[in-house]
Amino acid sequence: MEINSSILWAGCAVLVLCIIFWLVKRRRIWNERYGPLTKLDLVAEAEILLHYKRHSEAVQLLLEALVRDPRNINAKLLLLRCYAKLKNRDEFERVARDVYPALIHSRLILWDKIARAGRKLDPDNPLYQPSANTDKGHSHA
Repeated sequence: MEINSSILWAGCAVLVLCIIFWLVKRRRIWNERYGPLTKLDLVAEAEILLHYKRHSEAVQLLLEALVRDPRNINAKLLLLRCYAKLKNRDEFERVARDVYPALIHSRLILWDKIARAGRKLDPDNPLYQPSANTDKGHSHA
């Protein structure tokens, strides 16, 4: 009976190794055809992590997306959401200051939403005050 269970375990181990080899090979083929994960993939994956309340892991993916493309506004907006949930006031402000110039003139509604979240984290910060939206933001950015 022991010989049969040993053979069964050895067979399972070989099967697992074959599956791992196949997955690695498929990933290599995917990367050759389509390239590595794109910024959209990382942002989409971060959104899935947020759905499961895994904010810290989502932050890491979004930071990686920003290394690949520092102008990725979608990654920055999702990063703001993560930092708000994590109550990370300093990082929230850093990213908010970064997106402020791009949003204040063309996407004011989006900036207002960011400012409301910012006021919850840091009520006295002038960047998030309603008057910051009307003075062209040059002193805040």
